[in-house]
Amino acid sequence: IRAEAESRAPQLQAAIASSEAASASYRASRSAYWPTLSLSGNVGLNGSSSRDYDLYNNRSISLGLSWPLFNRFQREQNIETQRNALLVAEAQAQEAARAVSADITAQLAQLEAASARITITQMSVLAAQEDLRVQQERYRLGASTIVDLLTSQEALDQAQVDVVNARFDYLRARAQIEAIIGRSL
Repeated sequence: IRAEAESRAPQLQAAIASSEAASASYRASRSAYWPTLSLSGNVGLNGSSSRDYDLYNNRSISLGLSWPLFNRFQREQNIETQRNALLVAEAQAQEAARAVSADITAQLAQLEAASARITITQMSVLAAQEDLRVQQERYRLGASTIVDLLTSQEALDQAQVDVVNARFDYLRARAQIEAIIGRSL
């Protein structure tokens, strides 16, 4: 589950994609040092007389080369801006990986703790049921008061509530793990 969370977590995937986009922007900004070569062509027809419908064919081709040598350090400023954006995106991706690892560790611990609480609370229910049975028998024999019987009944009710809460905590921890890895368990 940990390996899957670290490879498939949606927030980590988004951070990695942002880092890759920043890397591509940085590489693209460095291309400003290379010359730009442009080639364009044009074909047109025109006529110049109202009675003569002869069309004259015009064609043109242009080839251009542009190589800016100095642009007031805008190129360098853009490269540094993109490099800093890349460093920030990489740091955010690393932070997202650490956050996913910490989240999955915490949620797995909560899942294990909730599972143990379910077992413990089920034992508490069994103990409370036995205590109630003993108190009912003592009350029937007159060795106990109604307060003792009601206290045992209240302890049983609380133990049953604790079982429900432990199961709810287990399901919540499981749902958090599913949210981290981006799929159902």
